[in-house]
Amino acid sequence: MKKKLLFIINNLKNSFRKYFDFKSRASRSEFWIFTIFFTIISLIPLLIFYVIEMNYIDQGKSLLIDFDLFTTKAANESWSESETIKQFELIWGKKFDLYSDIILGLSVIPFIIPSISVSFRRLHDFGKPGFYSIIFYIILASLEGYNIAYPNAEYIFFSTIFISIIFYVYVSQKSDSRKNKFGPTPKKIK
Repeated sequence: MKKKLLFIINNLKNSFRKYFDFKSRASRSEFWIFTIFFTIISLIPLLIFYVIEMNYIDQGKSLLIDFDLFTTKAANESWSESETIKQFELIWGKKFDLYSDIILGLSVIPFIIPSISVSFRRLHDFGKPGFYSIIFYIILASLEGYNIAYPNAEYIFFSTIFISIIFYVYVSQKSDSRKNKFGPTPKKIK
């Protein structure tokens, strides 16, 4: 267990040490350990926000909606109980999506460059140009932009998942066992 943890830590250190290295190579383990770490660390603030908001709602409060103002509006407009619930879910959902996007965006910022860097180096490891990863990121950014413009386009979510799977399968190719035009085989990290 200690060896595995040390292996993970050393791979992460290597990834962050090569923060701006877009020329060398990265092993599959370095790429995947960084990618999993990046995903988990990016989602933690979102999870914390969600837990806090659910705790507030259990107490009859909300970080996103002023309950007094909302209930006054519901009473003034004579909403039925089902209409009140529907309106609450609609308003709360929109606000939660907005704040979630902001929190996720802010938590991702420190990882943008090292994520692109490790993707470049991973592609280099099996002899492909690193700019292929830029194409992947541009497609994802375009899909996210489209999702913001047309939030009810459910096929965007599935398109994002599909394209991500293709990219991650592609970067999981076997490494070149010898030196290639991007440098020597990455040293095994222990």
